[in-house]
Amino acid sequence: MFDFLKSGRFSAVFAGVIVAISALSLIVDLMGSAGIYWFQRSGALIVLAGVELQYAKLTSLWQRAVGDDTREKTSRDGELQGRAVDIKGVKANSEELRAFALRLHGGNRQNSATENVAFVFIILGTLIWGYGDVPFR
Repeated sequence: MFDFLKSGRFSAVFAGVIVAISALSLIVDLMGSAGIYWFQRSGALIVLAGVELQYAKLTSLWQRAVGDDTREKTSRDGELQGRAVDIKGVKANSEELRAFALRLHGGNRQNSATENVAFVFIILGTLIWGYGDVPFR
């Protein structure tokens, strides 16, 4: 169950459900819902879907950057066990951390379709949320 919530499929299904709810709320408001403005409220859901899509992109980026690397012992682990500080170990850990940061940053700079859709959802949702009632007044 929780694996599905962490997957990219969940993001797509969630975004699709939100778009369907927004379309349904637009239809309800066009038919005259006595001034409740469901479409305007659906803007908040669209923003939520955009944020979730962006979060899914970042978590998948994190998983790719980490990969199958296992955590190796650090110099701090040695200190906690009463051993002296290993300067070579500190240097190696520092280089590994820098390489990891570069991998993470490099992946973040790549635009993806998911990121573009998330951006559109956040902007469009904000506009609908703020001004979604104007056409019905």
